Amino acid sequence: MGSAVGMVCAKKNSDCTGTIVLLSVSPLQRRQGIGKFLVSHVLEWFFKEGIRSVTVATQKENTSAVGLYGNCGGIECCSSVDVHLWLGEDAFNDPENSEIPNSRPFMSESGKHHAKQVLETGMNHTHWQYGPKCEKLLEEELGAKKCLLTTSGTSALELSALAVGCVAGDEIIMPAFTFVSTAAAYVNHGAMPVFVDIRKDTQNIDETKIEAAITSRTKAVVCVHYAGVSCEMDVIMSIAKKYNIFVIEDNAHGLFGTYNGRQLGSIGDIGCLSFHYTKNFSCGEGGALVVNNANLVQKSMIAWEKGTNRYDFLSGKVSKYYWVDKGGSFVLSELCAALLYGQLNSRDNIQQSRLYAWNFYHEKLKSLEDGGKLTRPRVPPGCVHNAHIYYIRLKSVESGERLAASAKEHRIGIFTHYEPLHLSAGGQKFAKISGKCLEAVDCSKSLYRLPLWVGISHTELNKVVQIILAALDG
Repeated sequence: MGSAVGMVCAKKNSDCTGTIVLLSVSPLQRRQGIGKFLVSHVLEWFFKEGIRSVTVATQKENTSAVGLYGNCGGIECCSSVDVHLWLGEDAFNDPENSEIPNSRPFMSESGKHHAKQVLETGMNHTHWQYGPKCEKLLEEELGAKKCLLTTSGTSALELSALAVGCVAGDEIIMPAFTFVSTAAAYVNHGAMPVFVDIRKDTQNIDETKIEAAITSRTKAVVCVHYAGVSCEMDVIMSIAKKYNIFVIEDNAHGLFGTYNGRQLGSIGDIGCLSFHYTKNFSCGEGGALVVNNANLVQKSMIAWEKGTNRYDFLSGKVSKYYWVDKGGSFVLSELCAALLYGQLNSRDNIQQSRLYAWNFYHEKLKSLEDGGKLTRPRVPPGCVHNAHIYYIRLKSVESGERLAASAKEHRIGIFTHYEPLHLSAGGQKFAKISGKCLEAVDCSKSLYRLPLWVGISHTELNKVVQIILAALDG
């Protein structure tokens, strides 16, 4: 008996209705009419059993399945949000479970020394030495009015919501293809995310679609510099000026990348940085608010210090500090700041190592792009990236499945990235969409991130490339 190329599971219900429970076709046998053959035959069986009403559930974004059922006479009758959870035998941990992980945190020797000093002196209170040093370094490098270290990139985004005065009813425009924190930070303060589609070349927000999403309730537009490549900031700033709205740069990926000579995070009214362990510069968990609009400095500092004027007290401007506005506990610990200071002072070495890996992939995968098998990252003129992510976009679902299976077999951390937020349960509950965001959906299915971290060896890089070549040339 040969191997199965497809299967269909059907159920006859007690109320004289039928349900197609499962339809599956082998990845290597798709687009050959097998799915339609299976559906036609199971419908024929239902009719012989006297059943005239048959239902099947599928995801709206699964356009292939929706089209198949439609071609077989199906019509959409209702929709719902289903959540499925799987618990693995072992908790997932990419650095531990992969021979070549997708990312590996870098720890500088100077960072270890600074952290040891904090521990040995017992001076682990905030605003001692390394927190202010990091903030000053970032202010000088970025040309910012003020930099405030935070406990995470997410908390920096939440702090930005307080800084621009988000209230219930406000709308915040952002790309549909981004991490959940970009949206949740503003939802937590009463605002509604408005998702727009992304560009095919950079995976950044499509600046040509922003203006159509603006309403009288629009407070700000958030631009995410995906993979450390800048959004089209001149156009975005011009739109923001026309409609008198704030621009917030979610620069979790792009520290020390530039746009037309300007540092990312320093162009909008506010920039938000992340020092998560997967980022170029890490202290485990951390972030920073970069304030470029002088009118937002005081409000940012008050919100940063739990809604008090404590910073004025620490600066000797007042004899006591007190509650004056909304705020939270956002200040980064001194121990984390000590680790981060070592990272920031090693930035040239960190960037050189990451750029070597990025350029290696870019050169070795050119033949596959020339052969129409994948698309490599695009860096528009005037943009300088920081080698945060090297990704490829594949041309077919089948090639992605082959690559994912091979990477798993060889224990190599090659992964997709975000699921489009407008299709998530949270997105449908708390946000709205402007346009169709089809590119965001396609990107979520076709984009794969390759291993990239400080110290990845030539041998490891070459093994990753060989896995890709074998999967896509096969």
